Amino acid sequence: MTKDRKNSFIKALGSVRAEVRAQSFIDYKPYLEAIYRGLKSKILKYTYIEFASDLGFSRTNVIHRIIKGKRPLTTKAAERIAQALELLPVERDYFLSLVTYHYTRDSSKRSESFKRMLEIKNRTIHSQLAKSQLAYFNEWYNPVIRELFELPNFKSDPEWIASKIRPKIRREQAERSLELLLQLGIIARGDKGNLKLTAENVSTGDEVRSIALTRYHQVMIGLGVDSLVNVEAKQRDISSITVAISPEMATEFKSELQMFRKKLLALAEKSKNKELIYQVNFQLFPLTY
Repeated sequence: MTKDRKNSFIKALGSVRAEVRAQSFIDYKPYLEAIYRGLKSKILKYTYIEFASDLGFSRTNVIHRIIKGKRPLTTKAAERIAQALELLPVERDYFLSLVTYHYTRDSSKRSESFKRMLEIKNRTIHSQLAKSQLAYFNEWYNPVIRELFELPNFKSDPEWIASKIRPKIRREQAERSLELLLQLGIIARGDKGNLKLTAENVSTGDEVRSIALTRYHQVMIGLGVDSLVNVEAKQRDISSITVAISPEMATEFKSELQMFRKKLLALAEKSKNKELIYQVNFQLFPLTY
């Protein structure tokens, strides 16, 4: 790398690094792609081969293959990238945890990595609303307690709430959840101090959406797995199919699932004599490349 090229890279990198934060991503591939696009917009005729060289790799298309998912990024290579990008300690920690989360096949390490990502994300968020939104999706029982308010026999007593939820939670957890729902404006106190549901729905801003929803789906899918043992067969319906289809049909499958989800929500709205809270998971994913 010539001196001028190096100076151009360093100057552009400082600007791009301030615009593209690792904590905004849930996958290292779009993060690296965003870094590259940022550099390309500031360095004339910048290429993936030059990007690879600037990151400490050989002048090949290796980074392009990593970004496109055709080659995995190892933790060792990730450390080299973090050093080349001169990431600050917190951002470096998040990036390396992100890579480990996607790279490792060890489920316990993956879980630890994601937990670390959540901790860093929560620590670096400045908005109290965003922190509360992240906390809402971090615990599976928060949406359940929100739905309990729909039941005609609902009691805002934490002891009663804890006794109704399966798997069991503690009274203190129910208390913290109610406080969180109040912070988010999902529930409010009436004139007599009683808690009631508001018209507010739970939504997340761009700052936490990806990691919050990933966490939510992780936990809910886990509850589905546990239900195979913990819930009687007559109270659940767990089924799956494996089919060979075209890419176009996969898109149609996804559309059908989306429409069916909306239909179930509409049916739930019309339901009378509500007594139970159910979780419905939809899963559609490829098993081949």
